[in-house]
Amino acid sequence: MKKGYIVCVDDDISILDSLSQQLREYYNDTHNIEVAHSAKVALKLLDDIFQAGNEVEIMFIDQVMPGMKGDELMEKISKKYPHIIRILLTGQASFSNTIDAINKGGIRKFFEKPWDTQNLIQETRILLKERKEQMEAKILLQELEKRVKNLTEKNKDLNQQLTELS
Repeated sequence: MKKGYIVCVDDDISILDSLSQQLREYYNDTHNIEVAHSAKVALKLLDDIFQAGNEVEIMFIDQVMPGMKGDELMEKISKKYPHIIRILLTGQASFSNTIDAINKGGIRKFFEKPWDTQNLIQETRILLKERKEQMEAKILLQELEKRVKNLTEKNKDLNQQLTELS
């Protein structure tokens, strides 16, 4: 089974190092952990990961970064890759920025710096489990729709045969 990706975006290299190290400690067996020091780099990284046929499952995104703010990045991601879980991670976000991240970027969680590692790991585990269950349900629904279509076609054929026999 392919490993999923967790992507961390922050302009503070020490935050990226700390967060990625903590995530690797818990998720290295199941996920590749990637980092980006800007929104622009993050968007390129996402495109590269998806073009390679891989899946980004969750992203931790800082709000206050030069160039493009976290809520703006989340909005772009939500339009292009709506299935990625987005988490806002910041120590400087204003209330209006947080509201924008929720309303426009569809964040699932908000963590303040410094974060509680155990809480962050536990919440991440819950979100990844929910995502996995949603993806499995989506696959089952697609299989069910395919079976319904096949049965509908067979029923149509049987009705046609019945009409011909009458």
